[in-house]
Amino acid sequence: MQDILTDAQMAGSITPKQVEAARDYYDQMKAKYGDKLNSVCGNSLGGGLANAVAVEHPDVKAVTINPSILPEGEVDRDQDYPNITNYFSKYDPLTLAEEGVRSRY
Repeated sequence: MQDILTDAQMAGSITPKQVEAARDYYDQMKAKYGDKLNSVCGNSLGGGLANAVAVEHPDVKAVTINPSILPEGEVDRDQDYPNITNYFSKYDPLTLAEEGVRSRY
């Protein structure tokens, strides 16, 4: 249930605590493993968290499946993120909801 609430928060302008926790965890693992850590991945909310890490660390490759969108202000819409690859399936409920949100803008 918490993940669904966080998915909804991701569509807003406040950065959820799980995004901050994902970035902190990446920093801890990077300190421990160094250059061996060069990619992250995730599905759904985990995909959004992986993307949040990759946005902040352009040297990290992120591959996601049906990722949640990132909160307003987390992504520069004028910037390209070649280190991020997102895959979307046609009937995923989160992807369908996000398409509905995007179509309003």
